[in-house]
Amino acid sequence: RVSGPREPNRPALLTPRLPLGATHEDATRTSLRYSSAWDLPVGSQEATISAGAEYSHRDVERLVRRSSLNRDLTPLYQDAVKSTGVFGQLRGRVAEQLILTVGTRAEWNTSVGENEGAQWASSIGGSWTRPLGATTLRLRGAWGRGIKPPEPGMSRAMSIGTVVQLPNASLMAESQSGIELGAELFFGDGIYARATWYDQTAEDLIQQVQIPSQGVGRTYQFQNVGAIANQGVELEGGVRFDRVRVTGLLYVTSSKVQQLAPRYSGELKPGDDLLEVPSTVGSIAVRYHGGRWSAEVGGSWLGPWVGYDWIAVQQVIDGVAPPRGSLRNYWLDYPGVFRPYLAASMGIGSRLIAFARMENPANTGALIRDNISPPLGRTTVFGIELTP
Repeated sequence: RVSGPREPNRPALLTPRLPLGATHEDATRTSLRYSSAWDLPVGSQEATISAGAEYSHRDVERLVRRSSLNRDLTPLYQDAVKSTGVFGQLRGRVAEQLILTVGTRAEWNTSVGENEGAQWASSIGGSWTRPLGATTLRLRGAWGRGIKPPEPGMSRAMSIGTVVQLPNASLMAESQSGIELGAELFFGDGIYARATWYDQTAEDLIQQVQIPSQGVGRTYQFQNVGAIANQGVELEGGVRFDRVRVTGLLYVTSSKVQQLAPRYSGELKPGDDLLEVPSTVGSIAVRYHGGRWSAEVGGSWLGPWVGYDWIAVQQVIDGVAPPRGSLRNYWLDYPGVFRPYLAASMGIGSRLIAFARMENPANTGALIRDNISPPLGRTTVFGIELTP
């Protein structure tokens, strides 16, 4: 059972991410799953085949806050989501260093538009490992397709007050498919490096689109956007010298609208960057372990992204600025931000550890979410940890 908030309130000018702007959810999920695996000898090697099926029933009630000044909740709608899936996988060692895996899954979900049938998710991949003295090299590659069904209520017709949601009998599940290639290198126990490159396409991403209405109020419909091209590189590494350990990672991502669905009528256009997706994410940490005490310095990096100008949105809602027309006119380029931190810990006796951590020690006011949320200043945490 799940009960709690789903997402913060969004101004009426912008489309919410959940049906009718729901912000809270009470849900109960019951599921039954059966699976089995069999070992199959294949010459001098062996393979494992597994298969199964599952069924789940989810009762959902969505609610919304009456205002930002109180905690009272107003029920919006209820829904029952049924999901049935069957799956299978084959995993085998082809040679001493080569392992291959292939699998597939079919799912029928009632939150998908009534005109759609089974949703398929499949994958095939392999890894090759080669010891080179004190060094180990691993190469890996895979192709796969994953699916994400729509949220309950997205394909239905609903209304409350002056907000109307149109049905979409052709609403499809979101999916992402593509290839991934990677390499890992381990030097003894102290040094490692990982690199992954991927080229994938996300299809049928769901967005709530505002529909022009002649009446009073707002009309929306959940629509599949089209195809999004996702490409990127993920780099990770670490090195240890005696008592000093250095680790870091850097993820570089490009998510662009490649093609629009024929029935999509929203604000996105081919070539646009996907909204609220940072172009880079990274972190670095240097840690010194001095026996019963340790010290660490590091930081995290959030690269630039395209989001909404929430100040301008609020000005329109407050009536101090005229509407800008298309939602594209509220887009804003957000700069990247680096947030450093300091940390230390010390053992006290045999079972206690005192620790302290300071985020943003320079107390800078850089934006890490949007231009209307309060920036996070310096925060310091002190604590005592009891070890068994």
